[in-house]
Amino acid sequence: MTLQNLSQITTPYGLLDEGTKDALVAAWEAGCKLESFNGPYWLHVGYPNWRDRTVYRVKAEPVRRTLYRDFGIVGRHVISCNADGTEPTVTWEPAP
Repeated sequence: MTLQNLSQITTPYGLLDEGTKDALVAAWEAGCKLESFNGPYWLHVGYPNWRDRTVYRVKAEPVRRTLYRDFGIVGRHVISCNADGTEPTVTWEPAP
């Protein structure tokens, strides 16, 4: 079970197969952040109670995309943002 799969869980904990439950607990013990579904929102869970009716998942980390704009011998701009286009950052890398 990959972390990406664990971040897509929508089934209550009590209905998960034992392998998925074990993987979820192991991910939390390894330091992954967990969320639980509460109404329309996913909320951070510091210490899960592992209740059968609660939906738990590993919090998905944002994917960053990077674009390089080269200026030849001088250097390049590096533009990064989340996959949805939010949180852009621009840095300058001088040529070696």
